[in-house]
Amino acid sequence: MTRILTKEDIVGIFPPLASPFLESEEIDVPALRAELQYNLSLGVTGVCLGGSTGEGHALDAQDLGLLIKTAVEEVKGRIPVMAGIITACTREAVRKAKAARDAGAQALMITPPIYQLPSDDGIYDYYDVINRESGLPIVVYNVLTDVPVTPTLFLRLADHPGIIGTKESIGGSLETLTELLQTVGHKISVTWAHDWLLYPGLALGATGSISGAAAILPRHCLALWDALQRSDIKMAQKLHFIISDVTREISKFNWPAGTKLAINLQGRKVGPCRRPFRSVPAAQEERIRVALQRANSVDLNSLKTAACRSRRGRAAPSAPDCLTKPAKRPARDDSGPPGPNKQEGNAMNEQPFRPAMPLTAVAAALHRRRLLQTSLTGAAALAVGLRAPAVRGQAKRFAGVTINGASFQHTFHLALKKWLPEFEDATGMKVNFELASMPIYTQRMDLELSTRGSAYDFCNAGTPWAGRWITSGWLTALDEIIRDPKWTAPEWDAADFASGAQVILSDATGKPYGFAWVAGAILMGIARSDLLEKAGLPVPKTCEELLETCKRTNQPGTTWAFVNDALHHWEWPPYLMAQGGTIFRNPPDDLMPMINSPQAVQAAQIYAELLSKCAPPGVLSFTDDQCMRYQFAGRVNIRTTSIDWLVPISKSPESKVKETMRYAPMPGGPAGSFPAVNANGLAIPLGSKNKEAAWAFIQWALSKAMFRRQALENAYVTVPRRSVIQSPEFREAMTINGQDVGKLYLDTVEAAG
Repeated sequence: MTRILTKEDIVGIFPPLASPFLESEEIDVPALRAELQYNLSLGVTGVCLGGSTGEGHALDAQDLGLLIKTAVEEVKGRIPVMAGIITACTREAVRKAKAARDAGAQALMITPPIYQLPSDDGIYDYYDVINRESGLPIVVYNVLTDVPVTPTLFLRLADHPGIIGTKESIGGSLETLTELLQTVGHKISVTWAHDWLLYPGLALGATGSISGAAAILPRHCLALWDALQRSDIKMAQKLHFIISDVTREISKFNWPAGTKLAINLQGRKVGPCRRPFRSVPAAQEERIRVALQRANSVDLNSLKTAACRSRRGRAAPSAPDCLTKPAKRPARDDSGPPGPNKQEGNAMNEQPFRPAMPLTAVAAALHRRRLLQTSLTGAAALAVGLRAPAVRGQAKRFAGVTINGASFQHTFHLALKKWLPEFEDATGMKVNFELASMPIYTQRMDLELSTRGSAYDFCNAGTPWAGRWITSGWLTALDEIIRDPKWTAPEWDAADFASGAQVILSDATGKPYGFAWVAGAILMGIARSDLLEKAGLPVPKTCEELLETCKRTNQPGTTWAFVNDALHHWEWPPYLMAQGGTIFRNPPDDLMPMINSPQAVQAAQIYAELLSKCAPPGVLSFTDDQCMRYQFAGRVNIRTTSIDWLVPISKSPESKVKETMRYAPMPGGPAGSFPAVNANGLAIPLGSKNKEAAWAFIQWALSKAMFRRQALENAYVTVPRRSVIQSPEFREAMTINGQDVGKLYLDTVEAAG
């Protein structure tokens, strides 16, 4: 009979293994056996199959059963085997749980239901039913930011006889971990799995880690655990930074593909991911390779061990030669944050350790084609209010200060990073600016802010997260800072920002918590205005007129009348509001959904007919780039979207419709016109220890001179400052086919305020 696990079993390093696949995407059983033997030889506490790192989202019940059966056969009772379950409904979870049980699993690690948002009672019922139906104990996999298992709910779950632990993975909330250890730590095993914060969580008292990092670098994670067991804090810190260096690089695109690449590079063959997560870009692959070389150049065999490995009585095997050889010393790079091994006497590695800089992927080249041909000489060479010293050798204002910031990848930020040396030279400060994909950035920053942490001094805030961040008290109010002449230069001019760009960055009283760097106003772009003229139709002003115009001018296979990208949750609300509908009844106090109202039904009918009767086949999954290319070729006429996807239709040499492209306001309806503005800005986390320096950086990055420079040198369209939009150079460049598109853009942004 299979022994089921208790909370005492959920301790130490418990890797959630990758699921090896063949090129056919079938499970590679021999490779799985090899990976299990490798982890056994290290002395891990146990293994989990089917977690996030194991692509649990892509496994059916039969797959999970095969993984568990193979693991049970291979470990032969020497370590526990746990099954991961990631699904959206109780029935499917029970099906997987029973398959895992029948294959020999001793416990289950289960996320809350994904995709939808159940109540606390619903989450409790979910775990209760799975436990009763399968008979297996459960470790709660607390990883979903939209469906968090709160400390309050854990007070109930910890009393459930079938709940033996939790895997805390929601973005490194050390505050939540502390509360769980204090309130339920005596009832269940509280483990920690934030891949960038392993050391602080384990040092705080977490009973172990079921972290993806342990599947990638099990030797290092065991060494970190061992160092903490013997209170070797210095060694634990060094190992933490090495592990974090690798996992940060892996997370830049998608976790499954990056994880498998990292494992394969170390000579342990786990194959590809199941589609759609198949590959990592070449540049990022090289960064992961370099980070792994640094990690595996450390001689872990020489380190004293005390915990799991000594209990298993096995020494860690060496890493493959390709990764154990010290990496070639790179050219000096001062772009990264100070690493822990910049101190003298580092015994871990002869070369200085420096976390690899994040990859900043190049955005669509069409967006950066020059719109404006004039030059800007010397603009923004110095920070706003941070003038260069008049006397050579005079101390600079922020000499010796280092600030850290983060945002998602965008051409605006790529330009800032390119110009950062000018700011650093003028001020004396060092700026580390991390860029990641939007999902990775959002999850990481949302959870970092929730802890009131001090890791970042500035961050991106915008649609749709800024409202929650502000009302939760996670960002610094800027009203008093703006009024303080010691902090704010007279040239700043906060009133210069268009009102619609600032709404999302302010509270209900209008108090600012950030300032915009982008205002993506929705307009209507008509690529084949000649078709409307030929049919004798005016530019539509209402959604109903738009639908009628599209029906009358639609030419399937030649020129479809309408297109929009797959972000319909962003594109549709202006149609909804034009009909008098609203998403919620009375936000923020009453968030009852109202998308079944008569107005919502009417808006949905209009939008659905545009897509189903007037758009190309497959339109529901179109990307922005696909939509733009259809308009370039004249194969689609009308699109309602952000201006930065529409202006290239008039400017790109690839466009065949430059002469017939026209712009118009977003169509309205019975309730009026409600063009959306997707605004994002720079803000200061409440926990920042360098607020004055961060504010100096924001003043430079969002100054009038810098926005003018972005527009003139980088063809940046979505400028939020009125003075730049109204400048002669901008207005001239944005006068397209006789239309003052710059004024239309500004009017739209102001209307949204």
